[in-house]
Amino acid sequence: MTDERSLMRFLHGCIATGLIVSTATVSVVAATPADASVSKSYCIHRSYKTVVRAYTRGSKHLPLRCGTSTWGFKHITHRWNATFDKTIALTIARGEMVTDLQGDGGTAIYALFNNKCVELFRIIYNGGALHGKSLRPQGIITAYYRSGSARARNTAPAPRYRTDCPVHQNI
Repeated sequence: MTDERSLMRFLHGCIATGLIVSTATVSVVAATPADASVSKSYCIHRSYKTVVRAYTRGSKHLPLRCGTSTWGFKHITHRWNATFDKTIALTIARGEMVTDLQGDGGTAIYALFNNKCVELFRIIYNGGALHGKSLRPQGIITAYYRSGSARARNTAPAPRYRTDCPVHQNI
């Protein structure tokens, strides 16, 4: 079983146990079948400003723009699939939010942890302007599975996550 399938079980467990309470989030996470998502080729002929998806955290809407090879959808296309999309939605909606202390272009980091405080997924977001002067907000810069988040074969992840885990910033 791949990390992706384990995470998919984790997501379904969260939904089944009611851990995702925002109706806007549920529609983003639960309404997309596992085989449907934005096509990897979506941004080929679109501007870097184009919003691919908007993810919800409370009343905030955080965009994922087409971007470039160094940020946004074009930057994460090689990882993109329906599960990755759902994991971004869950991490933004219910994950831990921390300030980007490194000042490397992001204004926030969203991290998703399992019930043992193992970081599963991370998103770096810039709510400010691209290069400090144009497009605002820049949006999601990158998103990725954290190393060490793999589970043993045939081991289903616990259908819960934590929001009180320490965040170690080593990017």
